[in-house]
Amino acid sequence: MESLKRGLPEDILSALNWSPDRTFIFLLSTLSAPSVVIDLYEETEAESDEASGQERGEEKPVLDEAVTLLPEMREKDAVALVEARNSVVAAWLWRKFAANTQFTSNEIVLSPCCAIMPGD
Repeated sequence: MESLKRGLPEDILSALNWSPDRTFIFLLSTLSAPSVVIDLYEETEAESDEASGQERGEEKPVLDEAVTLLPEMREKDAVALVEARNSVVAAWLWRKFAANTQFTSNEIVLSPCCAIMPGD
């Protein structure tokens, strides 16, 4: 823990909770790799489906590509609850836990779970 603290810039270090008596619950999501493969047949089929749907008066919502790249919209490989002093420690704990798993190189997203407080 001390080496982790020493590696952080002072402005970040001073803004985080380091008290072992006060912990928080974080929702940690490991993200799947973004899909890069584009299937041209699928796009053509999707366009023809949209055209036939529009003829019948049906409209499907279309997500902007930028929206689909947001971490919240990406597919998740795993999700975990992590109890830690702060988000830096939560990410560090996850990386330490996942070191020898298939999730070792996945991007992660941490969200505070304010409504869930650890029991004392």
